[in-house]
Amino acid sequence: IHLVFDGNVLPMGGRVDVVSANRNQMVLRSVSESDGKTLTVSADHRYDGFVWYDVEISSDEPFEYGSLAVVMPLKLAEDILLSHGAPYPDATFRASPADPAILPTSSQTLPYGRLLKPGETADVALTSYVGLATDTDEEYRGLFFYSEGPKGWNVRNYDHTYAIRQSAPDRVSLTVNVSDGETRWQRKSVTFGFGLMPVPMRNDISNFHEDYRVDVQNWVTAYKPREGEKHSYLQQIAWNGVKIELAHESWAECESYWKAGLNETHMQSYVAAAKGAGVKTLFYFGFLISNLIPEFTIYHDLFLSKPSSYPDSPFRPYVYYAQGDPDQGAYNVCYNSVFGDFFARGIIEAVHHYDLNGIFFDGGLGQVGGCTNIKHGCGTVDPYGRLIPTIPIRTYRRLM
Repeated sequence: IHLVFDGNVLPMGGRVDVVSANRNQMVLRSVSESDGKTLTVSADHRYDGFVWYDVEISSDEPFEYGSLAVVMPLKLAEDILLSHGAPYPDATFRASPADPAILPTSSQTLPYGRLLKPGETADVALTSYVGLATDTDEEYRGLFFYSEGPKGWNVRNYDHTYAIRQSAPDRVSLTVNVSDGETRWQRKSVTFGFGLMPVPMRNDISNFHEDYRVDVQNWVTAYKPREGEKHSYLQQIAWNGVKIELAHESWAECESYWKAGLNETHMQSYVAAAKGAGVKTLFYFGFLISNLIPEFTIYHDLFLSKPSSYPDSPFRPYVYYAQGDPDQGAYNVCYNSVFGDFFARGIIEAVHHYDLNGIFFDGGLGQVGGCTNIKHGCGTVDPYGRLIPTIPIRTYRRLM
């Protein structure tokens, strides 16, 4: 990995010092001199392979913040899989500099993974991640580049943030344009950060669902025999070999909440019957927040991922067993807000309260989208005065 600043390579080398280390995390730091500038790199390595780099280019005298790119040459086989999150087109920010239009989500841009054609070049607009992987015996092994948004960047047009170029049959380079150099600002230092994550992407395991069920309708009566039957739904699926049962989002009265509310008696009986049948139970937790939960009354706007449709046109949760009962609205929540702490604590309470075997988290890193809610620390103003979304990758990792 190297930096190219105004056409000159700034190698990310130099003496490496260990700042801190334990079994889960190691922080390294290096300082090097090149072309009259000091390059300081801090690398935070995590046990699962994720590493976050904080980079500073500094000088005693002001210098022009020209073009700056992170270049990663990757050795890949011929079949190259390109994957990326929801792209944020530049027109989104030009329409309304102070408050961008509704940002796209991954569900609006599917499919966002495809094979590159031999020799193909590809540009990708600003997004939360770009991944390149190669096919090795039906297992795609790749490297993902993560961005938390263009903090410290100098980009006039975000449509060409990432560039993928195949330089040789077995080699591809991923270039991240941190600065396009169209405006050459005077600076004494430039700082930015990015993350890398090695990701194995395997084909679906064909027999995964043979011992797994998603219960979207039956949990209300699953713990007792239906009319005319001798055995409950849970007992019947156990005899059919099902080992894991997921109670989907309607288990809680309020969308994605950690308390069942009016469903409490049902869920206590549901869990007890599942254990009696030898079936493990998981409960659903998602990326939305209901306007019926008590915390919403106090915090509401501080929790939300913006731009948001609040208070108009919320997502109407689908309540499988009684559509629209109770009537509520649900909004995308940002876990960079204090709700992330509430959510983690609430999940722990639910796991202990119901003695769950695990949880189903709908969203996770795949659902992380751009947020411009400056009330909880998201969003960044670029050098052109536009409010650009940030993507709190590390906050979501902390939550998980």
